[in-house]
Amino acid sequence: MRVHIRLLGTVLVLTLAVTLLAALGSPAAPGRRGGILRLATQTDPILNPIIQTQAQSLIVNKNIFSTLVRPNEKFEIIPDLATRWEISPDGLVWTFYLRRGVRWHDGEKLTAEDVKFTMDAIASKMSPNPYRVTFQAVERVEVVDETTVRFVLSAPYGPLTAMLSFNVGIVPKHILEKVGFEGIPRFADFNTFKPIGSGPYRVTEVVPGDHITLEAFTGYFGGRPNIDKIIWKIIPDLNVQIAQMRSGELDMIELESPGRVSALEGRQGLKVLATPWLSMPHIQLHTKRVPFDDPRVRLAMQYGLNREAIIKTQFRSLAEFPTGTIPPGLAWAFKPNLPQARYDPKKALELLNQAGWRDTDGDGILDKVINGVKTPFKFVLMSDSAADRVEIITAAQADWKKLGMDVSLLVLERAVWSQRVATQHDFDATFNTRTYPPDPDQRNWYSCGGPFNYGEYCNATVDRLLAAAARGRTLEDRRRLYYQFQDVTVKDPPVLPLAYPRDIIVYTDRLQNVPTIHYRDLLLYIPQMWFAR
Repeated sequence: MRVHIRLLGTVLVLTLAVTLLAALGSPAAPGRRGGILRLATQTDPILNPIIQTQAQSLIVNKNIFSTLVRPNEKFEIIPDLATRWEISPDGLVWTFYLRRGVRWHDGEKLTAEDVKFTMDAIASKMSPNPYRVTFQAVERVEVVDETTVRFVLSAPYGPLTAMLSFNVGIVPKHILEKVGFEGIPRFADFNTFKPIGSGPYRVTEVVPGDHITLEAFTGYFGGRPNIDKIIWKIIPDLNVQIAQMRSGELDMIELESPGRVSALEGRQGLKVLATPWLSMPHIQLHTKRVPFDDPRVRLAMQYGLNREAIIKTQFRSLAEFPTGTIPPGLAWAFKPNLPQARYDPKKALELLNQAGWRDTDGDGILDKVINGVKTPFKFVLMSDSAADRVEIITAAQADWKKLGMDVSLLVLERAVWSQRVATQHDFDATFNTRTYPPDPDQRNWYSCGGPFNYGEYCNATVDRLLAAAARGRTLEDRRRLYYQFQDVTVKDPPVLPLAYPRDIIVYTDRLQNVPTIHYRDLLLYIPQMWFAR
């Protein structure tokens, strides 16, 4: 059976023996309540949004914790805990007005004190702390009254609400203040087993390595969710997730590669979305290690990799050719007509030769004398064990070997890979993928010392441009600076982008009122979904 693809606005909808998706409707009536939604994550999550560092944690936390504001389907910022906000004329004071009567899952009242505590924790020396760089312009947070909180900035910061919407869940002061800021990352009782949030679902059971059960929170300020329970299964292998989707043991999964859709062809009762999103699969190169410390080498590897073939084969042409780290979904900041490093092995070899890499002994491997020692162009290319990622690094290995690079592959179980890459920064090159916030402020990923800058890329000009763009008062000012950032990084690439892909979501056709948006924000709409009888 073939998968049919149609373009609806900016959303590609794939249909597997079912009708096309309906538009997002109104919240379900009380009579449609009930049922258990079974989802999958690859690793045991950290159930604390201010120290989470991996996507596998944030997707679970989406329905446990609330944020001040949240993105809608168009990446526009709308209220969540805050009903409205005001900005001073100089851009230095942001005042947020909170909903009244919001309760934590343990029944305690959520107030402005909790917002201040959350932001103070982020500003502290707590480690890991993935958001400190993001909010470094926030000088202090003041409690005006129980439902009013004021952010005082040291410099204008246009992306403030966009960044607050990006997974920064508000955490309970009355619980976490007992261990202090530096004790929060070690507070296993909260972070692993008994988190207390204010979102639509509360945690009732955690079995490490197996599953996490969430139950509808009847006191949720947005109204009781329609679906009674969410069970997050811990399933590291995407092949197993697909098998359970086929057998009806899961109700929804995300496929990061369109190439995996074929595994679900011919199954009655499944729907598939292919939606735009702010994601960028890429090869991360450790820029502090030879040979990747030379931008000419990193650029040569782009020319030497047949990304057109990867897009056609692994992404089934449901992706665009990449030019840099800002995806076209951020249209106002995306610079059109940037040079494209299309597949050109001859150009790649020219750049490698300019960087001093040549095959001087005829053994088929490039080499270079470094500190008096002849050094071969040799490195290990890693990924986790997901089949589509292994296929991509295998294709990359073949292309780069043709240039005279000695490339070996290392495939690791997801949790081990994550530890090596995100925590230890112990790799030469690795497949990775990133989902960005609804704003092009990429300091967390590409500024010197950024918390998600696993390849330890550092360029003073990039730092200056990203910092200035974050302070920009007008959209035009920020656009100009982000255009300059892209001009710099097209010559000194921090990573090797593979594609601007669509997000692939597969779900049972019993699930109703599903919005046509990418997976991570789609999860915010679970409270409005329901199961057909």
